[in-house]
Amino acid sequence: SPPSFTPTGTAADTAFSGSAVLELRLEPPPAPPNKPLVVLKHSVVRTRNLEDPSDKSKLKAAQKVDSSSVNEYAFLTAYPTSALGPRIRIPETLYARNDPNDGVTLLMESFSTHSQIPVIPLGVQLTSALRWLAYFHASFL
Repeated sequence: SPPSFTPTGTAADTAFSGSAVLELRLEPPPAPPNKPLVVLKHSVVRTRNLEDPSDKSKLKAAQKVDSSSVNEYAFLTAYPTSALGPRIRIPETLYARNDPNDGVTLLMESFSTHSQIPVIPLGVQLTSALRWLAYFHASFL
């Protein structure tokens, strides 16, 4: 039978973009080295869903969020995971779609097994995060 996806928890909204994010488990699990967890992220087109399009401040905020989602899509489709080098790990993009009416949809590898934490404490973890960020930015110099 074809594989199916089971949510590992409830959907969450991201703070900045307002995207809906849901982690899914592939059933039955794939054979190694493929990962059984993926993240589905969807960002609607905010400028198409404004209650009052004449409200300039809300329009500007919606445009900022829409452009952020499109920029993320553009980045993930332009740079394959392997192009950034071994020290810079970003989720592998398994599917990406940018639809002018429906928004941006991404299906990516999940890093849940990497113990992501929302606030990085001082110490080794912070140093590692800053080192990753420096390597990431240096890739584009």
